Amino acid sequence: LKIGDTASFEVSVEARSCPGKHGGHTFTLRPVGFRDSLEVGVTYNCRCGCSAGLEPDSARCNNNGTYVCGLCECNPGYLGTRCECQEGENQSVY
Repeated sequence: LKIGDTASFEVSVEARSCPGKHGGHTFTLRPVGFRDSLEVGVTYNCRCGCSAGLEPDSARCNNNGTYVCGLCECNPGYLGTRCECQEGENQSVY
């Protein structure tokens, strides 16, 4: 890149849970090799209506997590989109 050129970046950020008492968070994006940076402020909306219909130990989460707002929040020791993996589980292919 030369001075005056335009660079585009695509960034994806995902919140896995809502923070405790703070309703916002700030972080900085600083691409390697650039002097410029971008400070991003995030405000959480933790009071969405879908959280009222949560399903603990839901079959949608392989009975290993709570189904809330269309996603699984896995119980401790479980991982995966549908809590299908157990931490430390070793899968061998024969």
